[in-house]
Amino acid sequence: MSDPRAYGLRLAFAHLTLQSLVPAVMSRFIGQGRDIRTNRYAGAAIGPPSGSTAAMDCRTASTSSPLWTTGTPSLDVEEWLTPKQGRTPAVVVSVAHLDDEERTLVLGVLLEEILSYTRGLRGTKRLRALVVFDEVYGLLPPHPHNPPTKRPTVQLMKQGRAFGVGVLIASQNPMDLDYRALSNAGFWAVGRLQTDADRQRVVDSLANVHEPGASPAELHTTISKLDQRWFVVRNVHQKPSTLLLHPRHALSYLHGPMTPGDIRGALGRE
Repeated sequence: MSDPRAYGLRLAFAHLTLQSLVPAVMSRFIGQGRDIRTNRYAGAAIGPPSGSTAAMDCRTASTSSPLWTTGTPSLDVEEWLTPKQGRTPAVVVSVAHLDDEERTLVLGVLLEEILSYTRGLRGTKRLRALVVFDEVYGLLPPHPHNPPTKRPTVQLMKQGRAFGVGVLIASQNPMDLDYRALSNAGFWAVGRLQTDADRQRVVDSLANVHEPGASPAELHTTISKLDQRWFVVRNVHQKPSTLLLHPRHALSYLHGPMTPGDIRGALGRE
């Protein structure tokens, strides 16, 4: 029997292509007088004949890839994190070629797999893995919006710490984050915010009338006056929990998103 997780992944990814290809494939089958049982036309949609087009053409997020259609548990998070020859492998899942809706679905499937892996771990206080979500805009929105990425991210923030899995999210717009994510954050680094609404959202989440300098009025004044590369830092595991931080200058080579050619080069295929 194939891995049930892989079966669920095949269904999720097949949906992206089937929603556009199934009507065309069924019409072709009917016109040819062929059997239109689900397993037959679904297979034709996943592996359409030449001349048909599918939504996904990248190996790592493609319904035409054997990894998505033969039952191989290709999203094995435990395997991803297991060192090989003393080094943890780098796994790249490219979603650059997908539109926003498809990209959200793919990321939601990935996060669900990470959540499933997390719940199978033993409890620990040691950090085993860190999920870093840079620019989470639109992926963790407040109620009533509920994209596929929201549930697993909130659950990881609520439960992951007990299993040694942390979550780090970054956003330029705190107003666009779900309150459950904000309330479960144990560490904050707040830089310059451009709007009063964003500043007020942060103040409502961080204010502590029992700590000097952390009252709502004091926090609002401090955040409003932050200069470049200054941050208000809150760590619930330290006392005092709120302080100002001015990090040293650091130079990072920001290459930007990887193209398919970059990925092939990193894999030594060019």
